[in-house]
Amino acid sequence: MEGTLSQDEVDALLKGMKDGDVPLEERDRSHEPTPYNLIGEERSVSRQFPGLEIVHDRLVRQLRQSFSGLVGTSVGVEIKSAELLRYARYRNRLEPGSPLSLFSIVPLHGNGLLALGPSLMFQLVDRIFGGQGQAPTTVAPREYSSVELQVVARIATLVLGDLQGAWSMVSKLECRFLRTEMNAAVVAIAASEDMVFTLEIQCDLGCGPTRLTLALPVGILEPVRNTVAEKRTLPAAADRAWAEAITDVIRDTDVEVSVELGRRDMSAGELLHLEVGHLLDIPTRREEPVAVCVEGEQVFLGIAGTNRGQNAVRIVSRPEEI
Repeated sequence: MEGTLSQDEVDALLKGMKDGDVPLEERDRSHEPTPYNLIGEERSVSRQFPGLEIVHDRLVRQLRQSFSGLVGTSVGVEIKSAELLRYARYRNRLEPGSPLSLFSIVPLHGNGLLALGPSLMFQLVDRIFGGQGQAPTTVAPREYSSVELQVVARIATLVLGDLQGAWSMVSKLECRFLRTEMNAAVVAIAASEDMVFTLEIQCDLGCGPTRLTLALPVGILEPVRNTVAEKRTLPAAADRAWAEAITDVIRDTDVEVSVELGRRDMSAGELLHLEVGHLLDIPTRREEPVAVCVEGEQVFLGIAGTNRGQNAVRIVSRPEEI
């Protein structure tokens, strides 16, 4: 057969390939299969629990309100990540010195874990006791005092209350604070290789971002998986408590109310010649309505006068009612 190499030619070719005299063509590996572990791969939260982002959004809103009320100033709260991880990997991510609060979710079986970042914990303690929310520049792991542990329990109870409220639209669950541990090695809410649902929340009290994390074994959430998937939209009346809380905050907000008694156009020359004691005539008559403004926006019409020796304005209508 023509084109067939002789044994001598084959031996020479093999020797040349071994010695490097014959160049070898680079093997194209772009189409080779990539190993994929179907059992051990960490999975997407959105795939496993579709609709859970609605619960997260509500939790963030409630935490923002609760923390702001606790420290007396506006607090920024946002979700940084929501992941499914092996418990050993989540535990290795915990910051040294983080107080770890165990909690149960009744009637589900098993415990969850709430970890406060040391910076967040110290900032909250400082705020609660009248400080500016400053945390030590270096936070070395140590035993916390009884007062600090009481504050941790208070904060954990607050967060768990908001978590329970956020889940109320999906299922009636009760989150119960159990205890606080400082050593992650003695906290076992799942086996090292088991998957846990983790939620990292970033909080900013005005001194830089800090964080807290929540961890739940995936097995705990199995009974409510289908219910979560069905709650992709929020019913109109489902968030009534949030609306009522916002209403209460708005009612306690201070606003500036002003009354415009009249206007007059003047030239720049007339304005420059004004002195103390000069009188300005305005075209508004005593019985004519004047504009009542809230934060600079006209909201009502009123009649100017006096009441018990003080200047006053009697509200008569809204502008559109005239």
